[in-house]
Amino acid sequence: MLRRLALLLFLELNGAAVFGAGSVQDFRQEAPTDLTLGHIVLHGETSHRALDGSWLKVRMKSNKGIFDYHITRVGGGGGPLPPIKANPLVFDGEITAMAHGGTDWEGVFTFGGQTGRLRFQLVDDRPRSEEPAPTYRNVAYGPYPRDIMDVYLAKSDHPTPIAIYIHGGAWTAGDKSDLAHYREFLDAGISVFAIDYRYCPPANPDAATPAVALPLRDAARAVQFIRSQAGSWNLDPKRLGLWGISAGACTSLWLATHPDLADPSAADPIARESSRPSCVAVLWAQTSLDPVEMRAWVGPELTYGAQAFGISAGRARADFERFIAARPRILKWIAEYSPSALLATGKGPPIFLDYLDFGLTPCEPLGAYYTHSPRFGVGFIQRCREVGRECYLRYDGREDSRYASWQAFLLARLRQ
Repeated sequence: MLRRLALLLFLELNGAAVFGAGSVQDFRQEAPTDLTLGHIVLHGETSHRALDGSWLKVRMKSNKGIFDYHITRVGGGGGPLPPIKANPLVFDGEITAMAHGGTDWEGVFTFGGQTGRLRFQLVDDRPRSEEPAPTYRNVAYGPYPRDIMDVYLAKSDHPTPIAIYIHGGAWTAGDKSDLAHYREFLDAGISVFAIDYRYCPPANPDAATPAVALPLRDAARAVQFIRSQAGSWNLDPKRLGLWGISAGACTSLWLATHPDLADPSAADPIARESSRPSCVAVLWAQTSLDPVEMRAWVGPELTYGAQAFGISAGRARADFERFIAARPRILKWIAEYSPSALLATGKGPPIFLDYLDFGLTPCEPLGAYYTHSPRFGVGFIQRCREVGRECYLRYDGREDSRYASWQAFLLARLRQ
């Protein structure tokens, strides 16, 4: 009761609309496009927080799906957001302005023991009930149990472009069920594929093969297999785009920078197909697998990547120091599997690097931030400029003037 009285007094003193006597909107039963101006209670969990308190990322669930919001203060007053870590987090207040179809709000809310004017911006939504089911599920593209894919064929009288999703998980976890945001591709006449692949083993398979070769070579095989099915599935093999998240993003970049793996003389007809995409859009990409370059770009806090070369004792910082120590003997592998090293091998498809709401200011949790830091993108795009490769970069604080997002880039390039 005291909290509500304090909030009402704050609203009156600041000239904002005071809560009416009407019903309270509860996000758990609504979705962004269902909400209206007025009193609302929001329930969520803090997933990221800028160390300077300038923003929060909060995930909210409703019966319509899962929605991630980027939250900042409105105007210059009020100072940083509180150091919120406790979950669940409740926002109780008034929506006073809405834009962009209800996905961008402003209002006054109590939260984390404070009251303030906030802006909520939708950055990711994962509706559970609105995405189409696959045309074919668990289609095998290779000889291993995890060499499977889900196929979503767009309806079209003409061969359709192809968009392939490669999931993240450090090449040691995750699966194709993470696929989201694909309805807009199907609606645009673009067929969608989501692949699984072998995980990195704890140690390198043999003296000639690093652990990361298994998931990366599987992904190349998936691209070749999909192209081999162009006639059966009404596909246009010349318009094939990739999008991936985290490790899946690094895999996508490897396919975009590595020389084509097609072998015209192979007995296997799938192996004769091209492994090269025509465009690539990636989220939170690790753009290098050279430990010295990675640390130079991102900073000494980075501890990710050793598992790619079979260095995995479960102690991230110690593993990374072993990674650096091993660098002289694995330089040949780095040259073959690090996207930044492969940029110099020749021309390739255009690339869009998207770090969504991550900015150059570190955020909590720090491990997740440094693993997905936009500084990977800053270093990579500079390298692209040096070798004349077409590349675009977006992160919090930097927008691209030509493409608003990774989706906009991929849709535009595949429909050319």
